[in-house]
Amino acid sequence: MQHSLNIGFVFIIYTCLLSCCQSEPKVNNTEAGFKQYSDSVLMLDSLALAMMNSDPLKAREYATIAVSVAAMIKPDEELVKALNNKGLVLLVIHDDSARYYFHRALTLTDTCGFRKERASIFHNMAQQYFEANDNENAIILLDSSIQSGYLYNRPAAIASSLIALAAVYQATDDLTMAKSIYDSALLIAKRYNLAYETGLALGNLARFQENTAASIKMIKQAIDLLESLKGTEKEIADFLVNLGLLQENPDSSNFYYLEALAMAKRYSFTKTMIAAYNNMAYVYLDRHQLEAATECIYKKAIPLALKIENYDWLSTLYDTYADIQIEKKAYDEAVVWLRKSTEARAVSDRMIAKKQLRLLNAVLDVKNKNLVILEKERQLILRNAWIDRMKLWLAIAGVLILVSAFGFFWIRQRNRNRFQTLKLESARKIIEAEEHEKEKNAMDLHDAIGMLCLKVNGAINQLPAGDDNLKQEINEYINVFSNDIRGISHRMSAKILERHPIGQLLKNLCQETARIGRMKLTYNIGDPETVLPVQTAIHIFRIVQELLNNSRKYASQANIELSIGFQRESFVIVYTDDGTGFIPDEKMETGMGLSNIYARANMFNGSVELDSVPGHGVYWRITGHF
Repeated sequence: MQHSLNIGFVFIIYTCLLSCCQSEPKVNNTEAGFKQYSDSVLMLDSLALAMMNSDPLKAREYATIAVSVAAMIKPDEELVKALNNKGLVLLVIHDDSARYYFHRALTLTDTCGFRKERASIFHNMAQQYFEANDNENAIILLDSSIQSGYLYNRPAAIASSLIALAAVYQATDDLTMAKSIYDSALLIAKRYNLAYETGLALGNLARFQENTAASIKMIKQAIDLLESLKGTEKEIADFLVNLGLLQENPDSSNFYYLEALAMAKRYSFTKTMIAAYNNMAYVYLDRHQLEAATECIYKKAIPLALKIENYDWLSTLYDTYADIQIEKKAYDEAVVWLRKSTEARAVSDRMIAKKQLRLLNAVLDVKNKNLVILEKERQLILRNAWIDRMKLWLAIAGVLILVSAFGFFWIRQRNRNRFQTLKLESARKIIEAEEHEKEKNAMDLHDAIGMLCLKVNGAINQLPAGDDNLKQEINEYINVFSNDIRGISHRMSAKILERHPIGQLLKNLCQETARIGRMKLTYNIGDPETVLPVQTAIHIFRIVQELLNNSRKYASQANIELSIGFQRESFVIVYTDDGTGFIPDEKMETGMGLSNIYARANMFNGSVELDSVPGHGVYWRITGHF
């Protein structure tokens, strides 16, 4: 009833706006007229997105009206957003025309110059390809979304696209890459206080934890964050289902499944309801409560899947119901449901193949499923020696595959280690050559400046009698200049660096850099608990020197903070500034400075973390062991 009132109210607003536009054509050119339309589009889009999962058909009506109202507004920023949102709503109801609206919105960003929305559009387009199992195009579009997010300063879009990219790698079983990307998404979400993206990243990272307690804790943190936001009921319900899967106590599992069911029913999240019923059925199956398990699958979950024509879920539910029949020892009935599962899987695969023109794969999958059913039938009916021999051959084949895979990965890892060793050796030789060149230049500079200063002082002293104060002032400037040049030559010389404590050298470097560059530098440098190896001390000094040199070039007016801490066998360098920032990949291609920092860090098995966005300063964290 409330939804009907809402849609009626929206149509009244739309009719009034359209009448105003027809009777007063110039209203769009006034600030009041523009705000009137803009507020209406915002309200319509908000309603569409809020109802996208619970009532997608009404959401489509809201989105359609939003596009019509936005078309009245100049410039076209509101239309870009409305087109993107309508595409997203159509994507939820699996309407192929979603791609048309995404493409139209993307084209409009070029013509009207409103490019901030590109990251969101690329992200939504990628979701369409991901649902069609076209992972290659999904990854390409998500990469475009991330690049647009960095280019136009959209951290929320970056974090969301990283989460979606991790889901793609997770779907392809590349779990190491998936975890790494989820970690990056969580780092960005926390840095920019993005509660929604932080919750999603935490909830997805939970499955990668080493123990169940840690996973449960992370999911609960994710739910707490999402509960403080509007429109996150779908994510909360899904995380409640995951929380139930992690419980060791069946009663605790059912508690979370029932909570998820209650929320899913309230907002009509049919897929979440199906997942909860399916998991509850296995809880009852473990307790041998076969009637309760049958109730969940046969009377609840299967009718829901048939209602929304989700054949992927139907295949899974039929498999579950077959397991229930096997538990009842109704083997003939189990075979019937396994056949139904195969048929449902075939329909699901054909639907995907229709989008990708891959009908052949669906047919092959059906054949494979039939072979599995045939094997199960023989196992249930015959149980003869031929099955035992097949198991033996399968075991032998499995062992051979495992041995081959182990050999392949061992050779690959050995080659990778060799390549890494060669890279480190090359970096070491380059750095040694640089140090040798710096040593030579330091000596030449030291000798040349001494002779030059003597000649200049002598020439000044031989000038005719005049203003002695001026001569003295010039001599003092020359002495200061000479001392600064000698200081530079000392810092270039590795032999000088070897003779002094690293802590004092770093403090002197900071003092001189701040004085000469007139920089706002705040530093906190500790002293090592033990004597550092000479080469490690030189590498640390050169890294800090490179960071401060970059500050003088690009962030001389910024607020700079440098912290260097030492422990017994490790150290950490943290550098931040609020300067102009940069795009790290571009700097790596055009300059040697950043590459040298990474190369020197590798020399002592260190790690480097760099985060910089144009307009948001620079963050470095460099750690190492000695």
